[in-house]
Amino acid sequence: MFVSSDINFDSYYIPNWWYAGLIKSSGLRKPAYHNLKLLIEKTDGFESVQNIRDHLYEFTFSDQKSVYLYWNESNLPADLSDLHSNSFTIHPFVYKVNDTPISFVVTDLTSHTFGANPTLIELNE
Repeated sequence: MFVSSDINFDSYYIPNWWYAGLIKSSGLRKPAYHNLKLLIEKTDGFESVQNIRDHLYEFTFSDQKSVYLYWNESNLPADLSDLHSNSFTIHPFVYKVNDTPISFVVTDLTSHTFGANPTLIELNE
């Protein structure tokens, strides 16, 4: 993965290359930078990862609660019935330049619409 490049991939003829790298040559941090930083912050030190079901993964730790990674590629409502808590902290990954991850708390996972963009979920007390 490129960390930075002087090539203007925004206008490159292969669209997938528009998102290559972590930082633009101008110094602007790309979505991949923010998503990788968030993933490292929330899963650093995990002991194992288990696939609970399609698109739902559990990162387990010895000294803290599990963190879950979920994305929904269908138009069906998310089935997160395996996750039980009084509230959940949601950390959606970003996919647009100039966006930074914004975390928020919900009391009911059915109140949040999950899309194909991955989301980290933490169970609160």
